[in-house]
Amino acid sequence: MKTYISKIEMAQSYIRTNYEKSLSLMNVAALVDLNPSYFSNLFKLKSGMKFSDYVFEVRMERAIELLKDPRLKVYEIGNAVGYEDAPSFGRAFRKKFHMSPNEYRNFAHG
Repeated sequence: MKTYISKIEMAQSYIRTNYEKSLSLMNVAALVDLNPSYFSNLFKLKSGMKFSDYVFEVRMERAIELLKDPRLKVYEIGNAVGYEDAPSFGRAFRKKFHMSPNEYRNFAHG
């Protein structure tokens, strides 16, 4: 079991350093050499959240950091954290923080 847990830690590390890329459960499971279904169950057991939720949280944490830089445009931040377009990023951000990235930026750093 210990080796499987270290594989989940490897996956988490990979997600934290590659959050801007397209990250699918299938690809990350293959990267750590686990069956996708088994990987999904083990990931939830080890991290306490689903794979997709973990990716989402990592991306949102990074977005918050990037929003501190007023030189960066919101769509640039969205691209930098793995969203293909500004509307997708805006919807994801609003889901988590109940405000748009611009509203957050103005509220937190206004």
